[in-house]
Amino acid sequence: MNRHDFDRLLQKYLAGDCNEEEARQVEMWSDNVLSNSKIRLDEAEKSRMKRRYWKRISSEVLGKEPLWRRLFFFPQGIAASVLVAGLLAFGIFSYYGQHPKEKMGDRGASGELTTNTQEGIITFQTEGKPQSLTLGDGTLITLGKGSSIRYPAKFDDHLREVYLEGEAFFKVKRDEKKPFLVYSGGLITRVLGTSFNVKSSVKSGKVEVEVVSGSVSVYENNKKQSLQDAVILTPNQKITFEPAKRVMHTELVEEPVFINPPERLSDFIFEDSPITEVVTRLSRHFEVKIQYDSSAFAGCVFNGDLNGLPLHNQLNLICRSINGNVELLGNEYFLRGEGCGDNGK
Repeated sequence: MNRHDFDRLLQKYLAGDCNEEEARQVEMWSDNVLSNSKIRLDEAEKSRMKRRYWKRISSEVLGKEPLWRRLFFFPQGIAASVLVAGLLAFGIFSYYGQHPKEKMGDRGASGELTTNTQEGIITFQTEGKPQSLTLGDGTLITLGKGSSIRYPAKFDDHLREVYLEGEAFFKVKRDEKKPFLVYSGGLITRVLGTSFNVKSSVKSGKVEVEVVSGSVSVYENNKKQSLQDAVILTPNQKITFEPAKRVMHTELVEEPVFINPPERLSDFIFEDSPITEVVTRLSRHFEVKIQYDSSAFAGCVFNGDLNGLPLHNQLNLICRSINGNVELLGNEYFLRGEGCGDNGK
């Protein structure tokens, strides 16, 4: 295909008149422009770059004049394919320039992740659906719908600090020399390397931090509070902060998950098992505290299959078999009741 034919193909592509095979040829060509660049781009960056500069290309090429005039009567006879390649190349180098003051993308379609870089600060914002991004230190962040996060283009030598609005799940790359701090809704969440979820609500003003693995330190973002005043959260725990009242509530997440999964299904099938053994096993696998009156339930046993059930349901089944009940207070479960009576061994 000669240059003239390819320019006509670009004309059809921009006008939306290409068939599937013709569109594939143009898209392969634009991919090659990015692939042959000396600047290293990951797939997400390539995708954002292409969306941004095809939008600019359409604006520059089409404008308000008839399509055929814009494509074939450029000043100095510049061909469409040359313009496209030039704009794509310009986009790559301006993105990675030494002075990132340019706005790095307009608000995109629903669900698009948009990026802005200004004065060395990078901002990511989601719209219609959650989106993931990986920071330079290897930390993975999944932003919730309608959320945004800001962080420096380069972390300093001592701290990694990010600023969140909305909700995000963090899987932080461990670095004991550079703690990772999340600022959100009046709280600071500090970790070395772990996974957790932060959610701040503009409507209610509340902030929630839930830990999935490892541990985090959470404290209020003011001059009177510091790391020494932090609340330590471990897996399956969460904290709810109400800025107006300056109150923190520590409790279990709604549905605790296995922290130490059982190796076999048979580990959660019990036959005439002492209640002490059943409760100890649940506590170990979920890493939660379960308190009970050992004297009231002495000699009680449990028979049943607890596989596939949420923790709260498991405890309810156990209590039903020993004439007891379960209550959640803060981050601990309490089993109470009269005991199993004649239903024991």
